[in-house]
Amino acid sequence: DVPNGIGVGTLAWGEKKRGFNGAYNIADLQGAYNTLVEGGISFFDTSEMYGAPFKKQGMSAEQMLGKFSGENFRYDSKVAAKYTPSLFANARAGGGLFKPRFGRRAVVSALEQSLERLERGYVDVYQLEAPYLPYAGGNRALYEGIARAKERGLCNAVGVCNFNAKQVAQAHAALEELGVPLVSNQVEFSL
Repeated sequence: DVPNGIGVGTLAWGEKKRGFNGAYNIADLQGAYNTLVEGGISFFDTSEMYGAPFKKQGMSAEQMLGKFSGENFRYDSKVAAKYTPSLFANARAGGGLFKPRFGRRAVVSALEQSLERLERGYVDVYQLEAPYLPYAGGNRALYEGIARAKERGLCNAVGVCNFNAKQVAQAHAALEELGVPLVSNQVEFSL
């Protein structure tokens, strides 16, 4: 359920070259966030990879979204987050250079780290992204990991991101077998 049927992506947050004409500061983003939620837009999509180079400064997309929602607590924002199944994504996402990702536990661990950055106890949707990357441990481990995250209450629902029709069918079947419904496929749109 997306309030008002509109959500906002945070891809450009923390990535100066991707948005805001290359120049912004955290106050600009805070103002944009406040304007959105006060106007009734309260669904935000983010990823552990958005703004990842700025995590040490506390300015990744997840960190800023957590800060903004904590400071503007009058509004209950819904959040969709993503897991990148690349073997070395953990190094970029802030989980450690020498902790490669593989298996079910890596999915849950990445969500726990995202929740810390988001300053939340759970996300509304946790999505698997980048289906073109082979996952160490196989796709079954991805689906079992995301199902485990839902079982533990770390997410309310699960989805996928940029999956083609065949990949969606495979994910749907695997998750259905695990008793977890697939609720979304966020598809990239570009002009």
